[in-house]
Amino acid sequence: MSADSHEQRRKRRLRFTIAHEFGHYLLHRKKYPDGIQSSEADVDGRTKIQVEREANEFASWLLMPLDDFRKQASPKDKPDFDVLGNCADRYEVSLVATILRWLQYTERRALLVTSVDGFVKWLWSSNPGPDQ
Repeated sequence: MSADSHEQRRKRRLRFTIAHEFGHYLLHRKKYPDGIQSSEADVDGRTKIQVEREANEFASWLLMPLDDFRKQASPKDKPDFDVLGNCADRYEVSLVATILRWLQYTERRALLVTSVDGFVKWLWSSNPGPDQ
């Protein structure tokens, strides 16, 4: 993956954000006709997390079609940052979004850990089958 400029990263983030918001529109407009408000009084914490995950998943499916993605990084392969970086370039999304997409379908045990100043900020794991 080429070193992205600040402007390239901003464009990739904006691309995913637009797809995410489009997902909210398609998935949630009937259930929340007045929109989804950020305050706890409007939407409880668990519901908010679920709604955001659904919009993120929609954006992933829209921007990184599974059939094509699997051709770039097979579910059985052990991809490296070059392979996943090439996918990020191909779909014009961030490397984190690309890795999260790969974690959804890989048959390998894998984990993405993000940290700040040596402290884990959040993590996400693959869900390998029982034979793994």
